[in-house]
Amino acid sequence: MAPVSKRMAVVVGINYFNIEHKLHGCINDACAIQTLLISLFRFESSHVQVLRDESESAVKPTAANIKAALNKMIDQAEAGDRRGCILVELHQLGRVNPDAGILLSGCQADETSKETSGCGVFSKAIEAVFKEHQGPLTNRQVVTMARKLVKEQVDKQHPCLYCSDENADAYFLRQAA
Repeated sequence: MAPVSKRMAVVVGINYFNIEHKLHGCINDACAIQTLLISLFRFESSHVQVLRDESESAVKPTAANIKAALNKMIDQAEAGDRRGCILVELHQLGRVNPDAGILLSGCQADETSKETSGCGVFSKAIEAVFKEHQGPLTNRQVVTMARKLVKEQVDKQHPCLYCSDENADAYFLRQAA
């Protein structure tokens, strides 16, 4: 099936290799989200930019590079394009403006996202939600369903949705109803 109107995404996976408490699954999660966007949501692979903190990555996921990637995505948009931004395991980029976009977070600011088998529990929950529910879901429904799956696996991790009320009730990645 041919891709729908141009959709673009920036996906970020940061394992923090150079710190004492490095993470292990964030890059795996980013790659899983990239695959989900391409296979299930029909994004063209050239329109999904993945920033990872691996030594072989050409562009590292610094705050400046993430902001530049997001700005480039916005600048390349044309009338009728659909833009999606999935931020995976992204911390300390700055305050989220809920009216400017949508952020699905694996946990609240004072929590740590848990991992299992090299992947984030929240990312796996998101994948499971979309595999189980083939029709369009709102951003609020996605996070609520994923939150229930996370709760079945770990304590003290509460996935969040940061956005305006209007965006909370909009379809995930603006899927048609």
